Amino acid sequence: MEILDYAKKSTDIWNSLPQEMKNSLNMYFHLRPTNSGITIVSTIPLFPMRGITGIKSKSDLLKKLNDICDNINKIYSVDEEDVTGILKEIGFKKRGDDLKEDKKEGDIEEDIQALKHNEIGAILTLEGCDAIGTSLIKYKTLLRLGVSSVGLTWNYANAVSDGILEERGAGLSTFGKNVVKENNLVDAWTDVSHLSVKGFWDVLELAKYPIASHSNAYTICNHSRNLSDDQIKALISKNGMIGITFVPHFLNENGSAHITDVLKHIDYICALGGEFNLGFGSDFDGITETVIGLSSYKNYEDLINLLLKYYKEEQVKRFLFSNFVEHLPN
Repeated sequence: MEILDYAKKSTDIWNSLPQEMKNSLNMYFHLRPTNSGITIVSTIPLFPMRGITGIKSKSDLLKKLNDICDNINKIYSVDEEDVTGILKEIGFKKRGDDLKEDKKEGDIEEDIQALKHNEIGAILTLEGCDAIGTSLIKYKTLLRLGVSSVGLTWNYANAVSDGILEERGAGLSTFGKNVVKENNLVDAWTDVSHLSVKGFWDVLELAKYPIASHSNAYTICNHSRNLSDDQIKALISKNGMIGITFVPHFLNENGSAHITDVLKHIDYICALGGEFNLGFGSDFDGITETVIGLSSYKNYEDLINLLLKYYKEEQVKRFLFSNFVEHLPN
């Protein structure tokens, strides 16, 4: 399966976003500014985003990303009460309406199955609801623009909930519960990675489609960003997904990890019943230190070969791709 290596463009795209969006609007192809322009790096095998499918080149993708950035910038430059009119002007419909009415777009899983060998798909996600402040209108705007998976916090607090490193450890606010309800209405993932423990359990109670996009097993490596056995079992019971991440200190307590440490977390979660709930959420663009033997997407082939020594080919396909696709909200 092909994934996007990287693409560069003028920093105009980056500069067109408000600072709050730069801080929070992350994608599974993450935007980062560099000296030579914008770099777009994939963190897991990319899925198609509704409205951005059938991409055959980097230039196609960049053009569409530029359009998205222009629209986001346009919306965020006006008062909240003008947002609805702006949305209508630029032609966005509710995502639920798109699914029901637009035969050409279909749902995300159909888009994935329709991808040809040389085509790239992508899905937009938000990491941290800091970007929306306390505005449900802004949040609905992002959902209409195509965001399909939402991490409620980064490590600290915002108006939605506390993050895992916030000492207070509070759960979802009333506003945060409304955000989760919006995800349910439009069939979007609610991502619990980075969320406080109390927030995790609040989400599991409310969310139709919970996911931990990049978290590992706490029993194997006792880092606060990892999931306890009870949390893993709860996600499995809600048919949620867990993306094994390649952050070294989430894999091994000594801070240095080998590719075989990834297998330990896979084995453990499978033993808890998660064979059909596992995928990968590498976080390659979010780390400065990497796993020995798994330092970039180029080493996925090495990971696949290692997995095939211990798992059947069908299981490996599930870990790499099929599990995520089969758990896409619809």
